[in-house]
Amino acid sequence: MVYLLIAVGIWSCSYGLVKQNLTGIDPYFASFLRLVLASGFFLPFFRKVGLTRAAGVRLFLIGGFQYGLMYCFYLQAVHYLNAYEVALFTLFVPLYINLVEDIYARRFHASNWALAFLGMGGAMIVKYQTPVWEHLRNGFLLMQAANFLFAWGMVEYRYLRRRLPLLKDHQIYMLPFMGAAAFAAVATTLAGGWASYALLDWPTIKALVYLSFVATGIGFFCWNKGATIANPGTTAVMSLLKVPMGVLASIFLFGETTDMLRLGLGLGVVCLAIGLSEIKAKKGV
Repeated sequence: MVYLLIAVGIWSCSYGLVKQNLTGIDPYFASFLRLVLASGFFLPFFRKVGLTRAAGVRLFLIGGFQYGLMYCFYLQAVHYLNAYEVALFTLFVPLYINLVEDIYARRFHASNWALAFLGMGGAMIVKYQTPVWEHLRNGFLLMQAANFLFAWGMVEYRYLRRRLPLLKDHQIYMLPFMGAAAFAAVATTLAGGWASYALLDWPTIKALVYLSFVATGIGFFCWNKGATIANPGTTAVMSLLKVPMGVLASIFLFGETTDMLRLGLGLGVVCLAIGLSEIKAKKGV
């Protein structure tokens, strides 16, 4: 669970940087830079030991869908939604994690679903605002496509790694980011976003370096590695922890304000769901 906590902590501190430094450049171009730099970060660690061609192709495609195509749907959804609606609609991620996991395992894990709904309730306490449902359909559907791709990629990576236990995550993780960067390059070309390179100033470059190497590179790596170790129920609920942690980071790092009672109550409920999942896993239920 340590890897999952590291990923959540990193992502929680990154939302403000995106909001403050990347709003002026094409989002597909920004995504391409983050993904290609992240693949370069893992290049020195790359080793082919135990890696078959078929596994390499699958890793490339996992990254292409989980990160590259997911970013495309997510960025399109942002055009239709307010910030709180984006946060609200990410709460469906644990449901998709459980769905994909149950399909792969060919078994229905009722307790995992119950804990996911409990965690979702906690996250909603923190961030829920009544959405304006007019013109919301497109944004909602795009967010669910992004959520599903992220969940599918995580579960697919977990099963691939368990079938190939001799592989080491840091030695192969360049391949998923290469796949994601390839997808993002296509999206940038179609959107005509390459001209944004002229808008790169020093504050934007510094933010991109951090977001590429830390938020994208280390964050996504820790999340998928953590998912191969933690039980699926805990992984699903942990995806919700970024909501209250993101609010906390916004308060202490960027001076924003919030309802502290709602934050404390919501964080407590999410942590309760995580704790119950860990107890269930230790009992082998």
